[in-house]
Amino acid sequence: NHISFVDTFELMTPEHATIHYLRDSKCSSNTTIGYYHSLVSKDFLAYWSLQSEWKSKVFPDYIITNGKKGKEVLIQQGYDSKKIIDGPALRIKRNSKKILNKGDVLLLLCPYETNTACEAIYKLSSALNKLKNFNIDVQVKSHPMMRKSNILKKLPNNSLPNKWTWNDSEINEALSSVFCCVVLASASVFDAILNNCVVINLQRELSGMGNFSDLFQKEFTVLKEVEDSNLSKKIKDIYENKNFYTNEFRKVKSRLIKAHNPINDLTMKCFLKEFPS
Repeated sequence: NHISFVDTFELMTPEHATIHYLRDSKCSSNTTIGYYHSLVSKDFLAYWSLQSEWKSKVFPDYIITNGKKGKEVLIQQGYDSKKIIDGPALRIKRNSKKILNKGDVLLLLCPYETNTACEAIYKLSSALNKLKNFNIDVQVKSHPMMRKSNILKKLPNNSLPNKWTWNDSEINEALSSVFCCVVLASASVFDAILNNCVVINLQRELSGMGNFSDLFQKEFTVLKEVEDSNLSKKIKDIYENKNFYTNEFRKVKSRLIKAHNPINDLTMKCFLKEFPS
């Protein structure tokens, strides 16, 4: 009697076809729902809107966010508050540890874009080469939808820098033994923080949206992007002042937990709600 269609909400082309079809179909009753699954940089254009856009046949009827912060961001950036519903943070796994990791491992989290991943590798390698007698275990985790071979074929000698290794574990497992994460243009920055890691946001070279956590950088200066010229100094400072950075990122983690809704019967009900046709 009624079709409820739920998809991710990023306003990407693959989302348009089904919504457009349902708009034009003869089905008398249907609702299209877009799920805002992750906080993202304020530079992400899809999350800015004009009210006139809501007349488009490719816009969902409702947007379910992953928490109050997501809802607040969309409304501030032009979305109709009547169309936005608080929902659960389905992709967030909270690590309940109160003490941050004590190891020295530095993990580079690659984004889902080959050139940007290579850019991050070059930047980190160059910075570490400037640090004499600085020996730490450097690991690289590729995006789960990205083949490592796509990255390697664009690197010198088709390999990672000397002594660097791949970390092929599932992300929460990979982060469990990591002290510091380097991130560029990836929502994995939130996974890292919630898994008790200190984070370095690299500055992107040729485009915006390098720091997905920029929504919180006014509140927490440790989240600001680090320029190439300051990256070596930043890494050294973090490893020489672990207590300061662990305490700062403990505060960031607490803020993120408040920004995301838990997964429970109450928050999950929004997907089953009977919306007006």
